[in-house]
Amino acid sequence: MREVWRSIPDSQFLSDLQGIFGLVSARKGVLPHNVGTIGYCMGGAIAFMFACSEPRLSWVADYYGRIKYEGLTTNKPKHPLDFAPNLKCPMLGIYAGKDQLITAGDRQELADKLERSKKSFQFKVYEQAEHAFFNDKRAHYDANSATDAWRRTLEFISAKNSAPSII
Repeated sequence: MREVWRSIPDSQFLSDLQGIFGLVSARKGVLPHNVGTIGYCMGGAIAFMFACSEPRLSWVADYYGRIKYEGLTTNKPKHPLDFAPNLKCPMLGIYAGKDQLITAGDRQELADKLERSKKSFQFKVYEQAEHAFFNDKRAHYDANSATDAWRRTLEFISAKNSAPSII
């Protein structure tokens, strides 16, 4: 999956999400000012980057999305971290303390950048959890952490919206 992700330009993901956002926002019964996004792993990074480029999003929940790429390429010319000063909505970052892909240093660097840019964000790190702890089909599933993370996510969304729409 990582090879597939590397082969698709971030600009393509963001363009596709713009199209999806337009469709979702225009649907009957959707409150366009309450639309937010959740992403897990690579989807978390994409959701975060989208939240840095779409001013109409109400919120973003990033579950252990990459903060830094292993290396920059023409498809990935910037680290997700580099989008941080442009965050357009409140962010909830959910991370695993034992994540081999996202270090404590990466999380701190992101937090510092968001703070310097005066962005609204909160992070929760599940120190005993490993990457993909929310996925109940994976070996690293952690039911206690996943349950708490979902509760926090619903509370976060509720605080941002009276009737949330999720893309």
